Amino acid sequence: GIGLVQDDVLVFPGQEVAEAAQLLVERLDARRQFLSGPRAGVDEVHEQGAAFDMTQEFVAESDPVGVFRAALAGYERSVHDYTCTFEKQERVGGRLTAEQVTRVKFREKLFSVNMLWVKNEGKARRAVYVEGWWTGERGEKLAVVEPAGAIARLFVDDVLRPIDGPEAKKAARRRIDQFGFANSLRLILKYCDLSAERHELDVRYVGEAALAGRPTYLFERRLPYTNENGLYPDRLLVVHLDKEYLLPTGCIAY
Repeated sequence: GIGLVQDDVLVFPGQEVAEAAQLLVERLDARRQFLSGPRAGVDEVHEQGAAFDMTQEFVAESDPVGVFRAALAGYERSVHDYTCTFEKQERVGGRLTAEQVTRVKFREKLFSVNMLWVKNEGKARRAVYVEGWWTGERGEKLAVVEPAGAIARLFVDDVLRPIDGPEAKKAARRRIDQFGFANSLRLILKYCDLSAERHELDVRYVGEAALAGRPTYLFERRLPYTNENGLYPDRLLVVHLDKEYLLPTGCIAY
């Protein structure tokens, strides 16, 4: 089934799944508060964690899309900023790029992204984007870019570049203003909803897994992909959802 968000209340076709999904969100908030408290004993943590995991498992198997909705709702309520290490490798213009690693500082309001390349930088060493701060003559969104290479930086400290310009499109499939956990979840849900309306959605919970040493829930989504200009962006999407935070810490698309 497909869940809907109405006035911050999760609504699902089946009442049992709806109650479990709501309990999932409540337990997520309760567990965060509980684990941050000064008197949380080991046995209490284990007891709460076991009940919490059982609830998530049930919803994941019954309604995978509902889990993504619950994850987005939880994020929008409680996450305002974060730092992370972002690793990506993608096919752009028919060419597989080298794996890149960036250190990112992110803030939701004002929507802000500060990316510093630490592995396989392209033409940029750093890119900074703040929603509404820099615009071009035709109203295009701009980011501040620090050129890569020590010699280049002797002549130019930084420049303004369109986030959707030719250089940006050669470097990545997504714009910098599409970065973030919330945007990833929204993109996943966008094509889940679209394919469900066309009766083409195949999404399932695979089981427990791990990514970068952290336990995750593993999901797979299959769509009738045709080509880069087709309706869907991928044929197979593998999503790692962090068990503790319910955030998509890994997305692998084929």
